[in-house]
Amino acid sequence: MIQLASTNLLVTDGQGRKQSFDTELLRRDLRQAFRTVGVTENWLAEHIALTVEERIRSTHDDQHCPLACSEVDKLVSTVLGAAGYNDVAHEFNRIRDIDPLSHYREMMQPCSLERISALLRRSFPLADAQLEAISSQCADILQQHAFTLVSDRFICEMAIHVIHRGPTQPTIAAAAQPQSAVLTDSTAWRERVSTATGAFMDNAALRPLPLSTIFPRVRVAVDIASACAAQDGSWVSELALLSTVRPLCRAALELLTIMRDELQAQRPNCANAPSHAIFPGCKSFLDSAFSTTKRRERLVFSQDLQDLLKAALVRKAPFPLLLTIR
Repeated sequence: MIQLASTNLLVTDGQGRKQSFDTELLRRDLRQAFRTVGVTENWLAEHIALTVEERIRSTHDDQHCPLACSEVDKLVSTVLGAAGYNDVAHEFNRIRDIDPLSHYREMMQPCSLERISALLRRSFPLADAQLEAISSQCADILQQHAFTLVSDRFICEMAIHVIHRGPTQPTIAAAAQPQSAVLTDSTAWRERVSTATGAFMDNAALRPLPLSTIFPRVRVAVDIASACAAQDGSWVSELALLSTVRPLCRAALELLTIMRDELQAQRPNCANAPSHAIFPGCKSFLDSAFSTTKRRERLVFSQDLQDLLKAALVRKAPFPLLLTIR
């Protein structure tokens, strides 16, 4: 079997021991939770799962200390609530057997800008500029109303209100209407890319993921199998695959850049958030395409492909870029 390593997401269990985070289990539980409450937009579960995965990775990278499993579950519920899906959050908690009152059993503590900022950094997948602005707005609201002691939950609910409505808007429940809108659709992206990139989009080798209005992140899915199939060859050699991957990576960077420019124009505070290139089905495709190759040769080629993807995407991107190979 070809082993193509991607960043291993780590969390800690109840005893503080590190363990791998099961991203597929999270997707499955989220899909079930959305279906149970009657939400049929298939991209939403993937969007929430990727948002949580990216937050786990950034926390680990920044602090060198993985989140606890309980903190991850709380993060999922908070993100769902902030996105306007409290009913999905309740169903997710039921599936995961999470105490629905656990978030409310919190002591009142003195509020300060430092505490608010640290809490929101842990609780929401915010870009740095977003975090600074929302933390300051929350601190101002608490000061204006002479609050001195508040719970973490109260601060998070206030932050959700600010994210949706802004501090000067009428008080309306943040979760009143699900915020599942996207900034633009695939057709609009297709019209703005070059001919070469458009060809990869047409044969499903390159797919822009929805750019949600809540916690927007620029992401593309890159399908190496579809790119190779478009070359009209039933047999895939190592050289042919690497030759296909190089222009595919250039196309992915072009699309990511266009999407980031649009995000910068519409959501300036979110523009410095990391982007994400995801290679779904890559491992199974390689296992199938090179099943007769000797194990040592497979391992060498696996490493060559990883190095190419990092060099052509992560190192060439003029912005922070996460790379996930599935």
